[in-house]
Amino acid sequence: MDYIKLNEQIKKDKMEKVYLFNVNEDYIANALLNNLKSKVLNEATMELNFNVFEDKNIPLSQITSAIEAMPIMDKKRVVYVSDNIFLSNKDISKAFSDIVKNIPDYTILILYNKRGKIDKRSSLYKQIKANGGIVDFEKLKEYKLNSWVRERLMSENISLSNDAMRYFIESSGYTLDDSDTDLGYFIKEIEKLKVYKGEQISLDRIRDIISVNINEEIFKLSDNLIKKNREKSYELYMNLKYNNVGFMSILAVIMRNMENIFIAKDYLRQRKSENDMAKDYSMHPYSAKIAMQNARKFTKKQISDNLNLCMELDFKLKSGELADYEAGLILIENILN
Repeated sequence: MDYIKLNEQIKKDKMEKVYLFNVNEDYIANALLNNLKSKVLNEATMELNFNVFEDKNIPLSQITSAIEAMPIMDKKRVVYVSDNIFLSNKDISKAFSDIVKNIPDYTILILYNKRGKIDKRSSLYKQIKANGGIVDFEKLKEYKLNSWVRERLMSENISLSNDAMRYFIESSGYTLDDSDTDLGYFIKEIEKLKVYKGEQISLDRIRDIISVNINEEIFKLSDNLIKKNREKSYELYMNLKYNNVGFMSILAVIMRNMENIFIAKDYLRQRKSENDMAKDYSMHPYSAKIAMQNARKFTKKQISDNLNLCMELDFKLKSGELADYEAGLILIENILN
């Protein structure tokens, strides 16, 4: 189910005894968790009847005791368990699949999973599906994100120019795969914009106000360089310079991505998979997948030339032969060409 269906269950007070939250959007997941707590727990005794378990070293017996404990001066108890516990190893996951079968009627167990969707073939997944609900908290698609942000800006009587709105969305890094940015970022930044109620905020002004996710911006620059997107690459580079990001930080990310592409090129030659690459190099599976895709866009010589250029620029920057801005332009032009 999605969070809308869960919200309907909460409103009707027809909740399951156990939920698996598959979370890609923290802000919405936490909002629904708070709604659920407010619905079933009295404010005066909430601290007594809401148990949080996040330490992976905590004894399993302590969690089961909380699940089985009668609520104190209330009708319900809510137990929250993070994924670094119930997904820590196969034995623990199996133990939780047994726990899920026997949850008392007065307890609601929330298994909060930020690692992505768990294996549907696992006994834990099957038991949750049989005895409770599985809720997917997906990030908003770009068109929904734009509408969501605009609605909140309008409710605060804040107006952005089209360029400023685009910069606000893109600088967040929200729409990037594997991004940690959630809707909470926009809530915090809109608070900063309230001082400009009633007037239209320009691109130059919003650049001075909002917090830019620098790591996401560098990643986007690297991605657009590899995709040969000239206009976007220069726009991102100028935004990074505007935010006083040193070229060495940019170079380190681009160099790492090129190294991954170089490795992927060799794995493709050997007819090995992205899973092999991720396992052999302790790499995130998504990073291995992207490296494999990008490796098909370059010859081995092009990748080697780009890596050599990165090392040459690194040396010239450290020796003072080149300035940051000039080195950036040289790198961008060489990769694009």
